[in-house]
Amino acid sequence: MSNATIEYAGELAELTELTDSNRYEVLSSARRRTVIDALANRSGQVSLDSLARSVATLEPEADPDDDSTVQTIAVSLHHTHLPKMADNGVLEYDADANLVDPSLMALRSA
Repeated sequence: MSNATIEYAGELAELTELTDSNRYEVLSSARRRTVIDALANRSGQVSLDSLARSVATLEPEADPDDDSTVQTIAVSLHHTHLPKMADNGVLEYDADANLVDPSLMALRSA
C-alpha cells in the first residue's frame, strides 16, 4: 500500500458516516486502493479511460500501453469498483458519462 492509500485509509477511518464494515469493504480490494492512489492528487472530474490508464500504470502486473489491459481495467472499474466506492460516499461516479469526481476525497482530507 502506498503512503497516499495509508493516509487516505486513516482519514476514511475517521469518517462517522461510514461504518467499519463500509470502510473495510472499500479498502478490501487492491484495485480500489489503487484507485484511491490514482485519484489522490487529482482535482476535478476524471474520465474513466484516464483513470483506467492511471490504475494500469500503478498496478505492477498491468501494462498501461496495452489498450486491451486498460479496457479490461476500465470494465472492472465501471461495473464493480467505482459503483461500490460511490455507494459508500468515497467519490462520485457518473456511469452514463463515464466520469469520476474525486472531490469527496478532497473534502474528507481537508
